[in-house]
Amino acid sequence: MTDDMYYKNSAKDRLVNGQFYHILWDPPLAEVRRQVIDYIPEGASVLDIACGTGELCFDLAKERNCRVTGLDLSKRMIAFASGRNRYPNVHFVLGDTANVKDYKPRTFDFATIVLLLHEIPKSIRISAIQEALRVAGKTIIIDSLAPLPANIHGIALRIVEAIGGPQHYRSFKDFLDFGGISGVLENCPINATVVHRSVIWHGCREMVVLESHNH
Repeated sequence: MTDDMYYKNSAKDRLVNGQFYHILWDPPLAEVRRQVIDYIPEGASVLDIACGTGELCFDLAKERNCRVTGLDLSKRMIAFASGRNRYPNVHFVLGDTANVKDYKPRTFDFATIVLLLHEIPKSIRISAIQEALRVAGKTIIIDSLAPLPANIHGIALRIVEAIGGPQHYRSFKDFLDFGGISGVLENCPINATVVHRSVIWHGCREMVVLESHNH
């Protein structure tokens, strides 16, 4: 997928609307959100990049009293998340996940990039990480582990990604072939240190935390 194709597809919104995504995918992603919640301290400021339905934003506000900005390129997702928002310290913004130019350096304590990198082209993956590190002291990245294990959960994950359609699956496969998060970071000129790395969800997903050296 080219960058232009990605943005055109995103402008038309994701393959599923907010309500459908919330019912079908938010519950099984509870463990992924739990990893983020357990890592982020009380009262932190967070930019959730590609926030989708806003579920992580709400969890952080509820359990950690965080001030959270949810950013997404999908008008439908932002509308759905905003409609569910009951927290005064959470707000949602329609915006480009790879270019958060409206925010100054170190605006946030944390940025999160959860299950986004496998959806987007190589150049946008790098830009998204660079922008996250510019605007936040630490960036939490969670995505599929590469290589993906050949256990039942790894097979199920491949099937789920295939449901997104041929174009989506090609991006997912490209991400794995590229080496996953590690492969992206090896090809991404960043001024940061890996301060945490763990494998989660039956050995199928990886969490990496980067600490920015930018000031």
